[in-house]
Amino acid sequence: MTKFSKSEMFKVLVNSEYEILFNKLKAAAPDSFELTLVDFSAPDEKLNSLLCTTDAIIGQVNLSDAQYESAERLKIIQTLSAGFDRIELAKAMRYKVTIATNNGANAISVAEHVLMLIFALYRQLLFHHHSVTNGPWKNLKHTNRELSGKTLGIYGLGGRVAEKFRYHQLSRSKNYVYPPYY
Repeated sequence: MTKFSKSEMFKVLVNSEYEILFNKLKAAAPDSFELTLVDFSAPDEKLNSLLCTTDAIIGQVNLSDAQYESAERLKIIQTLSAGFDRIELAKAMRYKVTIATNNGANAISVAEHVLMLIFALYRQLLFHHHSVTNGPWKNLKHTNRELSGKTLGIYGLGGRVAEKFRYHQLSRSKNYVYPPYY
């Protein structure tokens, strides 16, 4: 294992919003990375001194002008989510800090979840669940319905919706999208 001096370390501050992931992040980081868990919601002198030597931040953090000025080495703020709505992009750009997101990282999971909800609604899952859990199963007034052969319209075909569409095509339904993605 190679030892790195303190000055050679790539210093990363991890916002406390990711505390549950911190040990995994630390274990997966290269030896040259020094990860420190901090609470950006309560800035103090310790945080300000850490910012002076920070290369990267992981978290949805909106730094003040004074914090950006302290963080002269800061090059990137990485969120572990699709958005960056709590970060002022113009301010980050002014200080030449890149904002990176995980947009699209879970597109397939989201697509599967949306299709699961479509199936649950179409097949009246809640009615059947309550019928089974609250007494004898009564399926007399609700006939079994299938999605196969039905039509599904999708508006606004972005990356995640495109995944939903691909999964839905497996059900042999008629599919219409706007705007067309292919």
